[in-house]
Amino acid sequence: MTHSELTIDVVIPAHNAQRDIVACLAPLLGMRHRGEIARIIVVDDASTDATGGVATSAGADRVVEHAMCQGAGGARNSGVAVSNAAIIWFVDADVVVHDNGARVLARRLSDNKKVDALFGSYGLEPIADNFLSQYKNLIHHRTHQRHAGPAQTFWTGCGAVTRAAFDAIDGFDAVGYRDIGMEDVDFGYRLRAAGYVIELISDWQCEHRKRWTLFNLLRVEVFHRALPWSRLILTHPKAPAGLNVDAAERVRASIAGLFVLCVLLVLIGLISAGWLAAPSIALAYINRGLFRFFNRHRGLWFAFRAVLFHQVYYLYSAATFVYVWAEHHGYGLARRFKRDRYA
Repeated sequence: MTHSELTIDVVIPAHNAQRDIVACLAPLLGMRHRGEIARIIVVDDASTDATGGVATSAGADRVVEHAMCQGAGGARNSGVAVSNAAIIWFVDADVVVHDNGARVLARRLSDNKKVDALFGSYGLEPIADNFLSQYKNLIHHRTHQRHAGPAQTFWTGCGAVTRAAFDAIDGFDAVGYRDIGMEDVDFGYRLRAAGYVIELISDWQCEHRKRWTLFNLLRVEVFHRALPWSRLILTHPKAPAGLNVDAAERVRASIAGLFVLCVLLVLIGLISAGWLAAPSIALAYINRGLFRFFNRHRGLWFAFRAVLFHQVYYLYSAATFVYVWAEHHGYGLARRFKRDRYA
C-alpha cells in the first residue's frame, strides 16, 4: 500500500468518557493538523455525561450519537460506517497515543503490502501512579513487546485494520460481546480464520489513563477477560494460542497452582514444609525474567510485589478456565443425554 492510498480515519468509542476524551484527542489533533490522518470520529455510546459535547468542542471531526448503549464493538461499527478511509485506526477513549503514532502506522503499512491489521502496546509510563495501575500497564507492555511480529489476535486500545478486511468479516460482533468485552479478540480470530494477516508492532505505543483498584481489576479481569476469553478459546478450537494464553504462560499458571496447593496441604498438616522447596524453586526460576523486568523499570520492592501478585493472576485465570471448561463440556453432555433420550 503506497502513501497516497494511506487515508487514515481514527475511530474512538466513548461511553461516559468526559474526563479522558480531551487528553485522548490531543495528540490525534496534532496528527490531523500535520496531515497524517484524515478525520477523527468519536462515537458517543449513550453517555450520561457530556462526552459528545466535550469531544465536539475539543475538535473531533464527527461525533456520532447513540440513543441506546451498543457497547464498544457496536460503537466502532458505527464509526466505521461514517468513514470513507482505507485504514481505520481504533483508539480507546482512555488511551493517549504517542505523537509518532500515525507515522509508525503509515510506515509499517507502506513497508508491508501483505499486512491487513496491526496493533501496538502500552508504553512504560502509565498515567496513574498506584501499584496496581503500574503493574497492569507494565505487564501488558511486556506481554505485547515479547510477542511482536505476526499475531493471532487483535487489540483495539491502539489497533488498525484495512477497510477491506473489516468489511469482509462484517466488523465487530456487537451483540455477543456487547456487555462482556473481548470483541476485539473475537475480531482477530475471525480475521485470521478468513486468511488475513495481523501484526503486532513493538514501537507503536500509547499510555493508559485508567486507574486500577483491586476491586475493578478483579471484576474486569474475571468477568470481562478470563470468562469471555476462555469461552472464545473453547468455541474457536482451531484458534492458535498467543499473547498471554501461550504454552509458556500455561506452564507458569500450573506451577503457581501447584505452589498454592502445597501451601494449603502444609497448613492443614497433610505434608511437611519441606515439600514447598521444589515448587518454590520452580516458581522463582520460571518467573526470573519477569522479576528482572519489573526490577529494571520500577525497582526491587516493586518487582517482589508484582511477581507475587502475578501469581494471583495465574490462579484466578486458571480457575476461571477450569470453570468454563466444565460448563462447556457439562452442557455438551446434558445436550447429548437429552437428544439420546428422545431418540
